[in-house]
Amino acid sequence: EYPKEDAGAIVVLASAIYPPCPPIPTPRAGSDTYERCQYAAWLHRHWKPLPVLASGGGGSLESPPYALTMKDALQREGVPASAIWMEDRSRTTHENAAYTAAILHRKGIQRIVLVTDAYHMLRAAACFRKESITVIPAACGYRTYREFQIKDLLPGWEPIAWNEDAMHESVGLIWYRFHGWI
Repeated sequence: EYPKEDAGAIVVLASAIYPPCPPIPTPRAGSDTYERCQYAAWLHRHWKPLPVLASGGGGSLESPPYALTMKDALQREGVPASAIWMEDRSRTTHENAAYTAAILHRKGIQRIVLVTDAYHMLRAAACFRKESITVIPAACGYRTYREFQIKDLLPGWEPIAWNEDAMHESVGLIWYRFHGWI
């Protein structure tokens, strides 16, 4: 679905980036990060060819900043390198917003389309709003439930992972409010 309002840039936030390890000698985007990059690229190609700002530091001595890996993913999805901007210092959602907002303000951009997972959007959007950026949410990674099956009574990796994400976001909202970041 296309955003219903105009914006000056598409901002996509990092999630997991896997470090280089045999047999693959380069970092690679985790599934959440790759899906976010795919959606940002789709918006760039099919909605408006706005600059796409990849936000994510998190690199270590063994791997480059997440934004660099995201840039590669965005290019593979058809976004030209000239249309990709990078914020490569952040290690938290709060820092994503603060460092990205500084870049956007320097470029005179006040309104963005924000791409992140649906479960993460509330906290992420609040962080950007705190930095005086108007956010047009463009969530991806929605989780849907299928028809109930008897095996759903058994523990599985998917509900455990979803519970971890929900707990992370719930605690994150409390922590960010306590610190005044949202």
